[in-house]
Amino acid sequence: TYSGGTTINGGTMLIDGSIAGGTVNVASGATLGGAGSVGGSVIVSGTVAPGDAGVGKLTTGSETWNSRGVELFELNNATNSAGWDSLNINGTLNFQGILGKFTIYLVTLTSGNTPGPVAGFANGNTYAWTVATASGGIENFNPAVIAVDATGFDNAFNGTFSVATNGNSLLVIYTPGP
Repeated sequence: TYSGGTTINGGTMLIDGSIAGGTVNVASGATLGGAGSVGGSVIVSGTVAPGDAGVGKLTTGSETWNSRGVELFELNNATNSAGWDSLNINGTLNFQGILGKFTIYLVTLTSGNTPGPVAGFANGNTYAWTVATASGGIENFNPAVIAVDATGFDNAFNGTFSVATNGNSLLVIYTPGP
């Protein structure tokens, strides 16, 4: 546990304990991950990735997601939220920038948390996965500036992925194809 501002300029910083306060800046090409907590705000221009090596929970203060940033969202069970990454934001989630899209990168894992098909997924069903929850609400949400990258989604599918909000939660929605 420590406090103070932190800038991650490259590589990956895993928080499995806590940072008591101060702003964490995640630069382009850098990653903030882990299963701990960040008491201060987080500015994401790189990647935020809950968990260490598989599904996990990361708790932070308010977050700002900038253009060209990424959230890595892993799931090892399509129907049970205990099998999804959890990003809990104590404060607001604020989308900023118009220079490029913020990307949610989907990765399916086996029950052993290795890359592979996710359990419980049926191509003909609709799914809504909570990728982040912000206690203070979601600001400047515009689905047109958020991309869903499903190249890490290992199950066969013919539907589409989109983003939506439900109260203070940001969701990825899978809608089956015709």
